[in-house]
Amino acid sequence: MIVKSLLRCLSYFENVLKHPLERGAKVVVVCCNSFTWVIASNLDDKGRTNRVSSAEITVNQPPSKSTSLGGTVQITCTLSGASLGSTAISWYQQKSGSAHRYLLYHYAGSSTNRASGVPDRFSGSVSGNTGTLSISRVESGDAADYYCAMWNNYIYYFGTGTKLSVGSPREPSVSLLPPSSVQITEKNTATLVCLVSGFNPGTVEIEWTVDGSVKGNGVETSWIQQETDNTFSLSSYLTLSASEWNSHERYSCGVKHETQATPFQTSISRSSCM
Repeated sequence: MIVKSLLRCLSYFENVLKHPLERGAKVVVVCCNSFTWVIASNLDDKGRTNRVSSAEITVNQPPSKSTSLGGTVQITCTLSGASLGSTAISWYQQKSGSAHRYLLYHYAGSSTNRASGVPDRFSGSVSGNTGTLSISRVESGDAADYYCAMWNNYIYYFGTGTKLSVGSPREPSVSLLPPSSVQITEKNTATLVCLVSGFNPGTVEIEWTVDGSVKGNGVETSWIQQETDNTFSLSSYLTLSASEWNSHERYSCGVKHETQATPFQTSISRSSCM
């Protein structure tokens, strides 16, 4: 009975690992008799963060990395608040719209143990409390999110992912669309749309301002999507009541990307939309 229970639990745990964590998820706990695994994510309402924590233990990954075709890239994962010791570090790959794919695990001083079908271009190494995933002879299909996982004291800690972009850096193209008059009249609301596309690497920050003041309420930003040309895009929406829309004049969408020294901002004036 104990063995069957343990196998059922391990099967459930395996299924959890194969599926992406939902936005806003804080923690998933899986208990198997005397064993407990904790998969921590701590995603914020923008969908990403670069740190996962449980008590004093944290797992840190850089939010993004970029490389060119045929090159070599290294993605790091560092455990703080505990000693990694001889614990293995596992790595997972997730492409947009797909479940996590297990790649490999690696112990300090051991060889890389790859999953079936994973080419030897992918390798792992450990130094101190830092694990590194190395990808050589990079291909366009390697562009994805990469997650590390570490085992410590019966708890399995996940990093929140590093987005790998393949290709030359590109600045984002930004368009700001005003609300429709039909929406304002019939629904008594006004939604502005900020379209951001063509950027690489695939990490940006969006900030809305109304008459120069930062606006946080009423903002919804989509997940970043990877396009067929290895650039990225997203949409951000600011929804206001019709009365709030009519009480202000200048609406701006600011975009921060690593190719730009200062954030790019595009604006519209309400009076020009009438």
